[in-house]
Amino acid sequence: MITSMIGRTFTTRFQNVDGVYKYVKSVNKETELPLTEGSEYLVTNIDGLGPADGTVNTLDSVLDPGGVEVSAQTGQRNIVATVSFHPDASQNATTENLRKALYAVFSVGNEVQLEFVMDTGESYLIEGWVEKHTPVIFSSDPTVQISIINPDPYFDLKGATTETVTIQNTSGQYDFNVPFDGDVAVGFVVDADVAAAMDSSLGYGFNVTSSRDLTIFIDVAGTDFAVGDHIQISTVKGDRHVTLTQSGSANNGLPFFGGSLVDMQLLPGDNWFQFTQSEEHPDMIPQVTFSFLKRYGGL
Repeated sequence: MITSMIGRTFTTRFQNVDGVYKYVKSVNKETELPLTEGSEYLVTNIDGLGPADGTVNTLDSVLDPGGVEVSAQTGQRNIVATVSFHPDASQNATTENLRKALYAVFSVGNEVQLEFVMDTGESYLIEGWVEKHTPVIFSSDPTVQISIINPDPYFDLKGATTETVTIQNTSGQYDFNVPFDGDVAVGFVVDADVAAAMDSSLGYGFNVTSSRDLTIFIDVAGTDFAVGDHIQISTVKGDRHVTLTQSGSANNGLPFFGGSLVDMQLLPGDNWFQFTQSEEHPDMIPQVTFSFLKRYGGL
């Protein structure tokens, strides 16, 4: 899916690109430009879908051969698609009109979202900005090459994955695993519904501790909670927050929060956590929900 800021939509089917990609479609609000087989457009080639290049910074070593690694970073992605035209004069779909329609969708500087739909039916999303839009006009086979820069080089599996964890230890402590089969570390959202009222004079708190000895916690002493209130903690990059919803009103929960919203992430493989809540209120939160997107370094 490629969603431009101006809101036009098209769908494109790949023509035997390694036999892997079924199609990529672009959604917006105003115009639909089909790019499937038999339509006026066809993507004949697309580059930049593998892992993005990285940068490894090193220092020379006077003691050992070679150098010493200082840091490593994944660079931005550059996706380049080549689109050919199949004009249909009976529909006023001349090559010139088709080319202008692409100009409108892929204007240089437009923010777009691409969706790649695989043969398995899974969809992967990535966002970027149109860097170049280069037409080959005076040719027996006119084409357009579109270059999109993706500062965030990773693909997200479409649709959040949700793991619901039921707290089964009435002592207020419960160990659980959140398996993650993406290949890039991601933040997550923890949602907890209050199942038992709590008087502010009693106080309440809970901790979520990872097997890497990272802890995030809530301490809401001095705050009343009623059945149906909600606590949400997000460690997702670009949307990190803590929200307490009480009596239908959402409020900033950071004053009651401790730990790092940046460091707490899911890593590829098993992710073991320990949920601990106040022994005085072991039934206040009977379950928590983890929500996250799976991220991948390439298709």
